[in-house]
Amino acid sequence: MGWLAIIIIAFANSVTGWAILRRWTTDNDLPTQLFTAIALGTAVNGYATFILAELGSFRWETVGGIWLLIVVTASYLTRAKHNQAKRAFNLHPSTLILFFWLLFAAVLFFRPHQFVRGGADAGVYVNLAVNIAETGSITIHDPIMATLDPALYHNLLRPLPDQPAPYYRFPAIFYDGDGSGTLTPQFYHLHPVWQAVAALIGGVHGVLLLNGLWALLGTLAVYFTMRELFGETAALLTLAALTLNALQVWFARYPTTEPLTQFYVWTGIWAFSKATKRSSRPPFAFLSALCFGSAMLTRIDMFFFAALPLGLVVYQMVTRTRPPIRHLSFSLPFSIVAAHSFIHGYVLSRPYFLDTFAAVYLRLVRNWELPVLVAGIGLVAVVVFGRLRHHRWIKRYGTLLIILPLLTLALYAQFIRPYADPLFYNERISEAVTPVMDHVNFIRLGWYLSPLGVWLGILGTCWLIWRVGRTADQQLGKLLFLSIGLLFTVLYIWKLQANHHQIYAMRRYVPVTLPFLIGCGACLIRQIGTSVRGELYERPLRHVYHLRTLCMAAVALLWLAGFAWLARGFVTQVDDAGSYEAIAQMTGQLDAHNIVLFNDPPAFGQGDMLGTTLYFMHGIDLFVVHDTAAIDKQAFENQLKRWQEDGRTLYWITPTGNSTPFPLADWQLANNQPYSVQFDFLEPDYFEKPTEIWTMQWQGIIEEVTIAP
Repeated sequence: MGWLAIIIIAFANSVTGWAILRRWTTDNDLPTQLFTAIALGTAVNGYATFILAELGSFRWETVGGIWLLIVVTASYLTRAKHNQAKRAFNLHPSTLILFFWLLFAAVLFFRPHQFVRGGADAGVYVNLAVNIAETGSITIHDPIMATLDPALYHNLLRPLPDQPAPYYRFPAIFYDGDGSGTLTPQFYHLHPVWQAVAALIGGVHGVLLLNGLWALLGTLAVYFTMRELFGETAALLTLAALTLNALQVWFARYPTTEPLTQFYVWTGIWAFSKATKRSSRPPFAFLSALCFGSAMLTRIDMFFFAALPLGLVVYQMVTRTRPPIRHLSFSLPFSIVAAHSFIHGYVLSRPYFLDTFAAVYLRLVRNWELPVLVAGIGLVAVVVFGRLRHHRWIKRYGTLLIILPLLTLALYAQFIRPYADPLFYNERISEAVTPVMDHVNFIRLGWYLSPLGVWLGILGTCWLIWRVGRTADQQLGKLLFLSIGLLFTVLYIWKLQANHHQIYAMRRYVPVTLPFLIGCGACLIRQIGTSVRGELYERPLRHVYHLRTLCMAAVALLWLAGFAWLARGFVTQVDDAGSYEAIAQMTGQLDAHNIVLFNDPPAFGQGDMLGTTLYFMHGIDLFVVHDTAAIDKQAFENQLKRWQEDGRTLYWITPTGNSTPFPLADWQLANNQPYSVQFDFLEPDYFEKPTEIWTMQWQGIIEEVTIAP
């Protein structure tokens, strides 16, 4: 059933997009038409389904009904124009390559990690998706929380001092302590809503497979963007390198937001580039706006896209021209969805929303140097290029005002910044402490791109800035490509939120930085085989051309071989295999109508990781007892009695190694049963690229709680 979910989602989105596109001819080649259809259908269906989940109306009947309504309405509105739009289903020369790539990439991407445990974003997404599929709503209503004595909040919930929400029920599931039993899940929720669609059709396996589909579409979006802006050779090189990259493969299998964000961002850039053509069609401006807005509904760090309309205004001020893009087709839908993203965050994910933007503000204040530098460079660029852009010196050398600071920052990040703090090389710290490792972000990126790949990307970026800056009036799509790529690359190399799983922190490069640097490197490699003007050499210099072509092929092979070599271990490993079945087997040891108390004081212990899955996927009312010594014993005893009077069976679970006793001396523990959950996963490591496979084994005792006679 998991594969059925992927097939149905891809087919339904394609049909929706095709129904909308019937009115317009888009491109002559079939692969581009198919991609346009599925991209537009994904954007439209995803946004409509997201609204249903916000309203608490997410059911298979409503989801299927709204998708069918969109298809019928689009077909009706476009019927009169259908005969006028004569489609030419030509095959692009790369079609055969794309077909074989699709088979190869599917083998790599559709081997999902079985990550269903809590305590990390990936598992919370999966569990939240299952809850949305079952309840029809993003907001979680927990009846058992409404009956919990407030005197027990500090012991059965995790207190969050100085945070917008005072407690969390489980990691990333907040509770404001008002007694209503309403829980607020963290994150922006377009990703788990799509996962909930997969859960409706294919269950948990469908949820885990879904990221493979987004990775395929995201990689294709990068390919079509590169082909549109820089030609077929650069596009194919980018496609090959991105498919072989360890980060791309790893997070194609990991149930987090990165592949879906990558798809939305790069489809938005591609559609925007096509919309700036004088022969553009309205669907491309609309598709670009909806994709950029959807990216803002997927990840909170995409709020930078809110500056896109301002960027268009600045472009007009600098060039004193009107961008050849249909303003209403882009600005209106983008403004609506962008505003929706901020409203959604404040209303349905308020603790996360307020905490994130407070952190962004404080981080900018404490580390003001780089924002000031970037703002200064931007201001100088606007003034210089706006007032003096027609000056001969500015037209030739003005882009050096961007290139030279960029190269300086790259050299600093590679050769000076890492050695400013000896922690990376000389010390090891406790796993309970999250170190600040921003000074080695550039080096860690090289672990997955290779030093050659990183510097080809940096030099390729500089070369593109040099080339595009001289013809900016005709290169709006390329300017957007460079602006978005540089923004997220500089941002995350400067400051990357740390995580104990170093590979997990690297996911932030996947949506933009990784494809951007690979694409820029591909453009530089392509340029090795062409003349300065991008033309082949004349006959007397053919031998020079052949030599440059051989050099291009050699560099390309070395570049691709580096990606393949660095992906060793990441391609073969599947994390947490069998963990879902093992946790499900554990539930067989519990009666159906129960209350489980997990005796687990540490932060992010077994109670949080196992408890999230037991609660969301198996419907077990579970509380993690964080501090038995400080618990209000009278309130605790009264609460247990009320649960027993409701016919609940009470269980006390103690992980192996925990000697904390049951807090009520006159109550008995009986029916001692051991449990065990075991699986393999890639090692967590701050300081080196992970290579080893570790085994996780959760063991403990399940005991039934009864009143002493």
